[in-house]
Amino acid sequence: PFQWLAVSPVATIEAKLKHIQASLKKDKNIEVLAETPKESNIQGILARGDRRLGSALLTAYRLGGYKHFKRAMREYNLQEEFYLYRTRDEAEIFPWSHLDMGFHAEYLWQELQRADSGQTTPPCNNHCTRCGVCN
Repeated sequence: PFQWLAVSPVATIEAKLKHIQASLKKDKNIEVLAETPKESNIQGILARGDRRLGSALLTAYRLGGYKHFKRAMREYNLQEEFYLYRTRDEAEIFPWSHLDMGFHAEYLWQELQRADSGQTTPPCNNHCTRCGVCN
C-alpha cells in the first residue's frame, strides 16, 4: 500500500543505513547487504516511471549505462522528484494499475490508511475474503 508515498531522500536513506550497519556491526553472525541508495533511486524511478522514461533509458544505455541515467533524464526534462519525492493522490494511475492482481486499489488505499494510523491487518485465514484475492 505504500505506492502512494514519497521515497525518502538519499541522504536520509544513507544515514539510516549507516545506523543499521553500526548497530549490527558487533554481531559477527549478521551481515548487512544493501545496494547503494543511488541505485535504489534509479530502481524507484524505473518502477514508478511512465512511457516518457523510455527515451531517457535508451539514451543512458547509449551513453554507457545506468551511471548516465540522471544525465539522460535531464536531456528529456524529466525530474526524479516527480517520480520519487511526491505523495500521490488516491486516484493516481500507476504504471501497473492495468494489471489484475485480484484486489482493487481501494483495498490498498485502506491498508495505507490503517498503516498510517498504526493499525495492523491480521493474517488471512482459510476463508478470507478481505482483499478479494482468495475469492
